[in-house]
Amino acid sequence: MHLFQSNSSSLSNKQSLLSNSEIIQREQYIYSINQYEIYLNLNIDLYQGNVKINIDFQESVLKASSDQHFIIDYCGEKVISVSILDKNDQEEQIHFQYVPNKLSIPLKDIQKHLNKKDHNLTFLIAFQNEYSKVRAEGIVKYSEESQNKFYFYCQGEVGCTQMIFPCIDMVNFRSHYTLTVQHPQNWMVSSHTEWYKQEKIIDEIVVTYFPQTKIAFPTYLFGFYAGDYFKYSDKYRDNIDINIYCRQNLIQFLDEQVNEYFKQIKFALDFMESYTGVKYFFQKFDLFFCPYYKDIGMETFGCISLDENYYLCNIITEAIEAKDIQNAIVKRYVFDLDRVETLFHEIAHQWFGNYVSIKWWNDLFFKEGFANLFSQKMIYQYFKNENGIELRSQLDQFDFLQDDLKIDYTLMHTPLKYDMYLELNTHNDITYMKSQNIFDLLEYKIYGQEKFNKILQKLLQDFQNQSISSKDFLTYFDDQVTKKLLTTQGYVYFKGQNLLQAKNYGSFNLSKQELEVLDLKIFVVERETNKLEQLSLQDLKQQEQPKFLYLLNTVDHHMIYQELDIETLKYIDQEKLMDKFDYQFRASVWKAIIYLCDKDKWVSYLNKFFIKNLQYEKDDSVLQVILEYFIEFCDEFTDQDEEELLKVISQEQSDQRLQIFLYNCGLSYFENEQNLQILQIEYFSQIEALGQQFIQKFLNKIEFKKIDNDSSSTSSEQWK
Repeated sequence: MHLFQSNSSSLSNKQSLLSNSEIIQREQYIYSINQYEIYLNLNIDLYQGNVKINIDFQESVLKASSDQHFIIDYCGEKVISVSILDKNDQEEQIHFQYVPNKLSIPLKDIQKHLNKKDHNLTFLIAFQNEYSKVRAEGIVKYSEESQNKFYFYCQGEVGCTQMIFPCIDMVNFRSHYTLTVQHPQNWMVSSHTEWYKQEKIIDEIVVTYFPQTKIAFPTYLFGFYAGDYFKYSDKYRDNIDINIYCRQNLIQFLDEQVNEYFKQIKFALDFMESYTGVKYFFQKFDLFFCPYYKDIGMETFGCISLDENYYLCNIITEAIEAKDIQNAIVKRYVFDLDRVETLFHEIAHQWFGNYVSIKWWNDLFFKEGFANLFSQKMIYQYFKNENGIELRSQLDQFDFLQDDLKIDYTLMHTPLKYDMYLELNTHNDITYMKSQNIFDLLEYKIYGQEKFNKILQKLLQDFQNQSISSKDFLTYFDDQVTKKLLTTQGYVYFKGQNLLQAKNYGSFNLSKQELEVLDLKIFVVERETNKLEQLSLQDLKQQEQPKFLYLLNTVDHHMIYQELDIETLKYIDQEKLMDKFDYQFRASVWKAIIYLCDKDKWVSYLNKFFIKNLQYEKDDSVLQVILEYFIEFCDEFTDQDEEELLKVISQEQSDQRLQIFLYNCGLSYFENEQNLQILQIEYFSQIEALGQQFIQKFLNKIEFKKIDNDSSSTSSEQWK
């Protein structure tokens, strides 16, 4: 039967999103989506293509009312034709109706091609579309027309692969993909696998063929890249190609960093292989730096991408000039960690999220929480187990504390409206941070690292190349404490966080049995002698509060937050306990006061406590981290606070520590013009060691603060 084509719709029209009921109904029709065969003809301004979709239907589709429709997802400019292919690939065009996001096919046209023994059909859909230029979804085009250079990449999460080609854009169906691309001969094209053949069809136009992916995966992980990208290459284990790509006008900047990127990629692949017991899945690993990126990173299977503006361009002056900074800690914490954190996160997804995927978007915590968990594991090991790395990771988790009380859903939840996932509403700190927080708890406090590792290896083995749900995940954790934490009555379902107060260690949502399993460690300080012991909660003797000071070791335990009373803080301050005890005690106090700042408690006193006790922080990496984070939560410093901080800085004898103070305080803590000028004059040589980027920002801040525009100022020429 010949088609009756509906009016085409533009991408600018309002999308007609599928409802949850439509999604559920369609899911009941489909048994599996076996393969997509995608052909794309990439032109400069638009592209045409066709896709073969091979589907095994459920028997229920034969019993459904013939006046219903089967919906295929597509949000593009035009659908040209829809056909059903017989076993000899002969086409029979069928009726369809198309509005953005909904390509509707009458169910009666499907039913007449099925029988009780054979529920398999192949659709052939021809389409045309524009490239995304603003939204950074679907196929994104970036052009440098003055240089005649063009760059293309794909973004498919969440529900954006339907902006590339017609598909069943549901995360719970895993499929194989075969890609063929027609393109100008001078463009490179890359996808999940290496292409195996190129054919020249007319002058300067070629067709590139990619083999079918050996691994099936959800549509949102599909992707390819094309255009004038420049390529760097290396090897992993002598048999896996590592390729890094960027736009040609960024070569000079990536040249400075590419060897470090290769080192980090090899480290991460080796770490994940060793931890999971699962070897990397492809013969190559690609990293693309992409312009106009929607997010800062995407885990496209075997060919990940990072936002060039965040990792290459926006930090061109920073990342490149960071090599001029003589202070390794400042360089590492200010410039390197965010970049490597996202890189490691996307590589971890190759195992958690790709190799084993999620069944629906309300299971998002599984893939994002584990990617965060392994990213932090890799960072900690890559940077040689610095205490500052550990504390930084824990302070990052503060981001979800306020959000956790504001949102209308919890970490684990029944499915929300589909458009909430499409709009990335659940891609938030709750999903990323709170889930990591819980996985930390399972590993370090309940099961131990070795047993937790074995559980995850078993999970990956059982669900290899499959999708997993929250219910599936919970079957691997059978003890009573975990069941309470992870089921409907547990931590992942209630809002907020477990809170301990210094005078009441029974004031939070865990039973006595659960507390014993968690094995919380408490610092106990005898007030008369300032002698410190660390006891488990169950061994803690009931002593009179005035005789002892109690402080939870929150570095040892991530899930429970401590609210110190002001008397305890004053005692710590008065007795200089921060100078007497080790990193875990000090870090527990730092975390506690930042938590109090976030709650707007005793803010003026907390500033004074913080300034006075900075001198006792012996670990330079921790000093950098607390200076970086405290300013995000604290009350604005007064002129008196600044003067006290100047005194602390003036007492520093170490060049490295002095530069850490100058970098953070010069840009974030000091607002008084006179104090800024004191820094400029007194610490000329140390400021110079922080590089031209810092110098310019610092001088700009002084200029901005000047009251008298005619007053003289020191020019940046001094440091040239």
